[in-house]
Amino acid sequence: ARKSKGHVYNVNIHITLPGAELVTDRQANEDFHVAVRDAFKAARRQLEDYARVRRGQVKQHEGRDTGRIARVDCQEGYGFIENDKGDQIYFHENSLIDAALDDIDPGMVVRYVSKQGGDGLQASTVEVLNA
Repeated sequence: ARKSKGHVYNVNIHITLPGAELVTDRQANEDFHVAVRDAFKAARRQLEDYARVRRGQVKQHEGRDTGRIARVDCQEGYGFIENDKGDQIYFHENSLIDAALDDIDPGMVVRYVSKQGGDGLQASTVEVLNA
């Protein structure tokens, strides 16, 4: 953790696992304890998703599909995947298993686990297939 200009703490967590690297970036807050708590919550969520996928315990109603990155908003921390039907699937930067949002470009092929959210399809886990 480091304190940057503007008195905001930025906490980054990098976890290396078999076949993946989990990266939790930009958990920023003026309160150090909140920034650390939020970073570990995001890392825990990624670890839980990773473990479910590795054990094959992804729920039946969730789809495991491939698509291409349609667009990314690094400042806001999210992006969209486009599947072969042309549907747009939202994902948050904390859903990335093996990359940081800054490393994602439109056109990259990804595998994702999606579920129906309040505003449409959302990817809970996103794995980059070609980096």
